[in-house]
Amino acid sequence: MATVAFLDRQIISLLVQPIKADLGISDAEVGALMGVAFGLFYALFSYPLGALIDRYQPRLIIFAGITLWSLAAMSCGLAASFWQLFFGRMAVGIGEACLMPAAFAIIARVVPGHRLAMAMSIFAMGATIGSATAILVGGQVIGVLERGSAIAIPLLDEHRPWQIVLILTGLPGIVLAPICFLLPRLDHARGSTDSGQPLLPFLRVNARYLSGLILGYAMVLIMAYGLSAWFPTYLIRYYDLSTATAATLFVASSMPFGLLGFVVPSMVVDRFFAAGRHDAHLRYGLFAAGLMTLLALICFGFSPGLVTTLALVAAINFLFPMNGIVAAHLQMATPPVLRGRVSAIMILVSNVLGLAIGPSMVALLTDHVVGGPAHLGHAIAWVFAIAGSISALLFLSGLTGARCAIRRASPLPKDTPYT
Repeated sequence: MATVAFLDRQIISLLVQPIKADLGISDAEVGALMGVAFGLFYALFSYPLGALIDRYQPRLIIFAGITLWSLAAMSCGLAASFWQLFFGRMAVGIGEACLMPAAFAIIARVVPGHRLAMAMSIFAMGATIGSATAILVGGQVIGVLERGSAIAIPLLDEHRPWQIVLILTGLPGIVLAPICFLLPRLDHARGSTDSGQPLLPFLRVNARYLSGLILGYAMVLIMAYGLSAWFPTYLIRYYDLSTATAATLFVASSMPFGLLGFVVPSMVVDRFFAAGRHDAHLRYGLFAAGLMTLLALICFGFSPGLVTTLALVAAINFLFPMNGIVAAHLQMATPPVLRGRVSAIMILVSNVLGLAIGPSMVALLTDHVVGGPAHLGHAIAWVFAIAGSISALLFLSGLTGARCAIRRASPLPKDTPYT
């Protein structure tokens, strides 16, 4: 299901040029489709859908979400204006908001605790593989349609190639949604969540640590989503590549190195933490934010050759996957009775900033600061320079608080105030 979700989420990044041409919209409006329309509503609906998952069967919520986002993805292919496409993308975001919290709930209930971290990592890696595969397959489909190959599709003959692609990407979800009922049925203990736990005192005592960790990670997501949304278009514009070729190179520079980025840094951070470096997770964030900013400035500020560009982006994609590292430290620093609520805050804040601002920020800089579509690379470089610098400073500011939070962390009785 993660593959289907990321297919509907990412495919629009390959369709920027034809959508702009047919609908007569700007890069900023395309950025709004990828960022605000999808990302903002994806983030805002994560928390209320998470509450529903706590009360009702997660598999029912997943089924409803898949059906909604698949129908919405298909409706995007029928759009004839910016606002029709905007509302379609908004519905895709609302539907997909259920997947992660529901999947986590199911995994946590069926996998024993000593294997849970590995199970969560496998799920996250599966989403990455699905995203890259979706882009690759989607790019090939677009290439076939753009070449005008003789493929007769009933009822779609009057639609543009990009519209047909969006309609087709919604179909797998409709077909696969009933598989959700093969997932295990969970027995919920209604009313088990005690809203009287001392959340606000915990947030106040750890404000510097939490703001450094969560906002630092959000800045990383701004860079990550900005790059993933616009890099295929960058390859098409700067190197005059076809959509299919750009999609292939996008996958080649992201998937294998991104998968390594899930494993290798986590192993290093765990070793440092075991050796007594209780701020190791934030130190890695500080290091990664600074290094990827430098690499992006070289890559997009000086526009090197295609091979060098792909190598630099591959290195950046190796540094991006720190969601497991951030989540791990947050869980260790948070008392068990508060972990659900604190994690929800992290997901909400990081996704609102990352998904909503990242793609849109690149587009706004392109249209209004760097001189138009021909200077897309400079806009990407500016996003990394701004967000990367802020991210490094935030991680740095949270180091002392991180060490203190780990020392304080322990299971608390329900009636004990956090001090």
